[in-house]
Amino acid sequence: DLLYVSLDKREEEKLNSISLALVNLIEAQNIQAQITARLTANRNSLGRNMAHIKRIDFLPVIGNALDEALRDSGVDFLEVFDQQEVMVYRTQGIDLSPPSAGNWGVFEALSGSPSLVSSVEKGGLTLRAIEPIRHDGVVVGALSAGLRFTPEVLKRISKNLGAELALVTSTGKVLAASSP
Repeated sequence: DLLYVSLDKREEEKLNSISLALVNLIEAQNIQAQITARLTANRNSLGRNMAHIKRIDFLPVIGNALDEALRDSGVDFLEVFDQQEVMVYRTQGIDLSPPSAGNWGVFEALSGSPSLVSSVEKGGLTLRAIEPIRHDGVVVGALSAGLRFTPEVLKRISKNLGAELALVTSTGKVLAASSP
């Protein structure tokens, strides 16, 4: 009896440690996305070019700024929205459906408040840090820096932790898992 209690206690401690490691990893990823969004949104060239978005020749400059930031950041994608909540640019390499005009967090960023949001997209969990883009103190757009928690990402984490992992909603729906 004492042996079973001891083994149960040890398994519970192991689960708590793995949970804590996963929570800390997700928190670190959130911070990484927030820093990337804040630094990229505060680039003077981005705000200046967003202020003149009506001129089509500024769009490649915005794209170059985001593509360069993506290479240096470690996030999965960057998106820029204009003042009407319309996405004007998304970096390549991510297969997501276009966000709707009601994209969570964009309205708040356009009102001047940064936000951190999560959503289920293409069978995985997507985390976005969204920051206002300013020019001369005026909000001229919003920038979203995103990370995806896909089964591939969870497999890598699972291997490092030595445990199978799954991200599950409060209703029990599996968003991503390290094994099928």
